[in-house]
Amino acid sequence: MNLARPADVAILVLACNRPALLEQTLRSLAVSLGRLDEILGEANQIPLTISIDGPSGDLRGDRAHQQVRRVASEAGIASTIISQVRPRGLPAHLLEAYEFAYQTNGARRLIAVEDDVELSPWAVSALLYASARVNDDRHVISGSPRHADGSLEHQLLLVSEKAHRTSETYLREYIERFSLDGARHPGGYGNRDHGAIDAWTRSVDAQATGAVAKGTSQDRIRERAWNHAGLPVTGLPSRMMRHRGMWGQHNTPWFALKTGQLFQRVDARAWDKIAIEIDRAYRA
Repeated sequence: MNLARPADVAILVLACNRPALLEQTLRSLAVSLGRLDEILGEANQIPLTISIDGPSGDLRGDRAHQQVRRVASEAGIASTIISQVRPRGLPAHLLEAYEFAYQTNGARRLIAVEDDVELSPWAVSALLYASARVNDDRHVISGSPRHADGSLEHQLLLVSEKAHRTSETYLREYIERFSLDGARHPGGYGNRDHGAIDAWTRSVDAQATGAVAKGTSQDRIRERAWNHAGLPVTGLPSRMMRHRGMWGQHNTPWFALKTGQLFQRVDARAWDKIAIEIDRAYRA
């Protein structure tokens, strides 16, 4: 149940204007990396990039941006910290940050963490352990079980570079077609036209076979691309992250209560029990 030292992996943390949430996320990530070291019996040496979206442009946004940069620096776990000059919105920010993390580090697998989650102590280890058991180098693994409708939670993902390339063209078209890059269209992603996006995705889905993820968010757009290409898109058998962002584009306290998000608990059992479940779930 041990792991081989990961030689082709990078970690990316996507942050915006939430310094308090980012601080908690980085603290739990540091613990998870420490547990990976325990399994490996040595320092993991995985390069870690924190990519920060740009400030909103007002005084409050500028202050939050500076606080986020300070939190990222003081955490002491990042190999690299980069930040946008303008607020791009998640789809455009994600594309640029993924490209940086893959190319700069020569990575073939990327663990992407959003800035509003608490990770299980075994989160990084579990994703790597599951990834090693997938017989397809185009795979995607979520840090929590898939939903009943087959969709994923994207706040913690392991995405192989080939899987990312599969969704990249579709995501770029989504951004361009609907003016979602905040650097060129202020407020773009937050003000997206749900009706127009839904009509477009329906026309694309009509050309595909098999199940597709529904919705207008960048999460669902990427899942559509993966589903259309027939990639193995899975979720870990136990929850390795808890979402703590109650406010945002998709979230309100009522939404969190309705979906059970308020009651999420990370799996902190012993590693051998978690590894046994992963072995069963990913048995060839």
